[in-house]
Amino acid sequence: SKAKVKGGILWHRDKPYISAISTSEVALAALRIAKFIPNEEKIYVDFAAKTTDWLFDVLLDKGDYLILDGIDKNSDGANGMKWTYNTGTALSAASLLYEYTKDKKWLKHANELAAAATNRNKSLFCRDYNEMDRRYWRDPSYFIQLLFEGFADYLLAVGNEAPESTANAIKRELKRH
Repeated sequence: SKAKVKGGILWHRDKPYISAISTSEVALAALRIAKFIPNEEKIYVDFAAKTTDWLFDVLLDKGDYLILDGIDKNSDGANGMKWTYNTGTALSAASLLYEYTKDKKWLKHANELAAAATNRNKSLFCRDYNEMDRRYWRDPSYFIQLLFEGFADYLLAVGNEAPESTANAIKRELKRH
């Protein structure tokens, strides 16, 4: 009750850190469970939406449309680190929420996240090189795989509504990696 930050999902029950990954993975779990409990689907989808709204309200860097790592519940500011898995799981959540609700808000979030995650000028890519063809996602593969899952969820859920340029950028970057 004394926490400055309300909402999100704690990374660990005994630590004050609310992380993007724990928050978006709980949203994804709720969305996946919803398919198997149709009479309670709305409860799970609404919970996933509330959790994902918090993620976008608190941990989305509106300057580059990437997801920040997390925030201490007693802090005024988020941890500025950006990992591929945080954006990937948020992309999955927004995409699946769009698939369930058809709410254009989720489509906008999904489109923006997918475009940002394929932009080689953004911080998810190693920018040690001026040559764009030498820039790859900078995280280890066990982080990047959640970004790949986010792209798959996006392409499957959003389908033909994905901007062609974004869909092509995803396919190009997946092949490169």
